[in-house]
Amino acid sequence: MSTRAQDFKAAAEREPKKKAKPVKASLMKERAKHPNKRAAKKAVVAKEEHGTAKPTRKATRGGKNRGRSDTGPVVRQEGRARSADTKARNAKVKAKHPRGKPRT
Repeated sequence: MSTRAQDFKAAAEREPKKKAKPVKASLMKERAKHPNKRAAKKAVVAKEEHGTAKPTRKATRGGKNRGRSDTGPVVRQEGRARSADTKARNAKVKAKHPRGKPRT
């Protein structure tokens, strides 16, 4: 014999699920105009502003705090700046005299 709670739960499982109402497009546009400032302050990674170009770091979710870490791109950029080729190129430019005469 089942309890009233078990009967209620079984009946609720048999009923068809109610579909959620779709969010109006105008409401979504309004939310996009006014981003959550508190979420932006607390975000670990700043949301990448890209305009029409494709973002370099794809986030699976659109929230402020759901971006992918930018550690990889930052490390790559620092590595390029510290590479032997970059150092040699910079030294060559510094060694060149601005008016064409070699330094003595």
